[in-house]
Amino acid sequence: MATLKERFFGFARRHWIFSGFALMVFGIWSVNMAYAWARYIEMRPQVEVWRKEYAYKSLSSRLEYERPYREAAPPALSKASEQVLDRDEERQGYRFNRLRAESLRLLHEESVFQFVSRQGNGFQRMPPVGPAYVEPWGPQEPVRPDRVVDSKLSSGDASEAALVLPEELTATAPSLPAPPLPDANIWAPPLPTVKQVNLLHSFARDRFLDPEQYGDVISVDRVAGFLPHAFTWRFDVSDFIPRIWKTTRLELVSLLKQPTPRVYLSEHLPKMDELSSVKTRSLDAFETSALKRLQDGEELETSATQNRIVMLGAVRAGKTCLQCHGVARGTLLGAFSYELRRDPPLAVSKQAIVQQ
Repeated sequence: MATLKERFFGFARRHWIFSGFALMVFGIWSVNMAYAWARYIEMRPQVEVWRKEYAYKSLSSRLEYERPYREAAPPALSKASEQVLDRDEERQGYRFNRLRAESLRLLHEESVFQFVSRQGNGFQRMPPVGPAYVEPWGPQEPVRPDRVVDSKLSSGDASEAALVLPEELTATAPSLPAPPLPDANIWAPPLPTVKQVNLLHSFARDRFLDPEQYGDVISVDRVAGFLPHAFTWRFDVSDFIPRIWKTTRLELVSLLKQPTPRVYLSEHLPKMDELSSVKTRSLDAFETSALKRLQDGEELETSATQNRIVMLGAVRAGKTCLQCHGVARGTLLGAFSYELRRDPPLAVSKQAIVQQ
């Protein structure tokens, strides 16, 4: 009767392809494990630092100002606002938006070795989470508004709401160039469409409410690695609207913290951790009128002249926000107040501004 050794080597000779493949897999696994242990020994001190820096904390005290609004009924939203909320909630549920949250959760679990080695490389059938996603990535410095050649407006821009943004550009209304304006011997590219400015507002809101900055949220009293909402990335408005338009102002409107709505003033785009020390102003006439529309459920209100567009866009609480914010879905948490300027501006008389 053949011994176990004779059986093994006999099988190996008969099935040399299978045996070679098994040895190769075992070799790769061994190398990966050796690398993981070496990485574990090297990173163990850094892991302890991260555990303290990104410890679980409570955000309840930060959101105490919401208490008067927590029993309010969900607002009635327009179709556009409902679609925006649905899209945002779907996007925030994507797996790539949970990498940092999963990494932070794994950081605080008992198995430090699993956290350090879990990078999704080689034959490890695991999500690519781990140390690479714990710290915030990308630029964190303040993002400033665009600058324009000439900040002065022509006389034709003294009256707001003189123009209406087109719903869309039709085949008979080409985007470049548009017919010359009366009293102006130049060719004027068109105003952006309603769809384009909605895309701009949607992208700005996504940059400000980036789910990667939330960290791991188990409840409002147990949050690890939360970063205050802020604009930390420069976004090119020409991706959404004609390049001649520049975003010269983007300010956050506070609705729940103050007895009356206030607009935060800052030299750069809003960063929540800096707004407690900045000055505020009251709403202007357009913002006051537009805010009533947003409170009635609309998503974005605009007013335009040939050289200037002002907008007020809603920032509402979606399902992800409700992990911490104790208000109803769709509640208007704040708004963005925009000013866009044509650069360079058109020299257009007031009589040249016509209702479209």
